[in-house]
Amino acid sequence: VTGSGKTEIYKHAAQKCINQGNSVLMLLPEVSLALRFTQIFRQYFKNIAPVFSFHSATSTSEKKSLWQH
Repeated sequence: VTGSGKTEIYKHAAQKCINQGNSVLMLLPEVSLALRFTQIFRQYFKNIAPVFSFHSATSTSEKKSLWQH
């Protein structure tokens, strides 16, 4: 359901993990959600942690670079 507040819950859960020194991996059910979700998370975590998007259209060189972070 769009607009139900799930993204806010995900952001706060991710923030809690990051505050504990952990990394976070978010899996999305639809590739069409990736761009907006990534934008939201990059804005929210801009001074806290890097946010990367990894999907089927990511090139091999981009995948290698992302994996090394």
